[in-house]
Amino acid sequence: MGRYGSLKYQVIEHMKDISRIGESKHQAKQEEKARCKREGEAWNPSKVPGIFSYCTFQTYKSQCMRFIEYVKNNYPGINRMSKITPEHVNEYMRSLKDKNRSPWTIQTAAASISKVFDIRTTEELPKRNLDDISRSRGNREHDKHIDLSKYQKHIDFAEGCGCRREGLSKVRPQDIKERGNDVYVTLTEKGGKTRDAKVLDTHKERVLEIKREAEQQGKKKVFDRVPQRLDVHEHRRNYANNLYIEFLERYKGQYSNKKYRTKDGRTYNRDGCNYVSKNLGHNRAGIAPAHYLR
Repeated sequence: MGRYGSLKYQVIEHMKDISRIGESKHQAKQEEKARCKREGEAWNPSKVPGIFSYCTFQTYKSQCMRFIEYVKNNYPGINRMSKITPEHVNEYMRSLKDKNRSPWTIQTAAASISKVFDIRTTEELPKRNLDDISRSRGNREHDKHIDLSKYQKHIDFAEGCGCRREGLSKVRPQDIKERGNDVYVTLTEKGGKTRDAKVLDTHKERVLEIKREAEQQGKKKVFDRVPQRLDVHEHRRNYANNLYIEFLERYKGQYSNKKYRTKDGRTYNRDGCNYVSKNLGHNRAGIAPAHYLR
């Protein structure tokens, strides 16, 4: 493995170093703003040193592992993080576009690499088409009236299993179960109907951790309350997109080549759409691409 360890090991160790999970992101922004003012630098409010969310950590880790795999396959001589250049990142972005990855996937990859490697791509990235979408997109007015840092556990859980608000408010510790290498959550939603939703691989440990905490505290329900202003649907949509990517990678070579084309021309794997729709509690393949995938 060498003196410095494998590239994957170096990335993970670096991510641990910059992790600030449990700290206030708002406070960190204020500290960064003060530092920039003190040193005469321009302040970028969207750029804050560190990773503050467990789910963000897992997402960035997953994306960076894919990037490292690309580097290993194309540049076997690179064995240090410091040897990765902006051109390597730009080439990777171009490869994702050549593979027709979704704008969401490419932008997530770019953001992950920028945070972990401190390399911002100069490649032009595809834009998400939000013209026809108004629900749960970006910062909504009600987001200004809730301190999201107080509800990180709710967010992590919702992004892990794609529950609706009703399911989040009713879930009990015993509803979270391990089956082999997977974790499922039995959700009670929409008229009392129950369904088992698969937890994302990147969120399994976090969801199990939340379950253990609830059990240790003797809680009948995992969450005491779910604030009305918490945009659960946005986290449900993030779950759908991540689950679709997970399906394509996990079952590569096992699913059919049948496609599902949306009215606006977007194309998805039909088996993947069925898989995501089912885990969201819908019976039709078209629900996921029409209302969740982007």
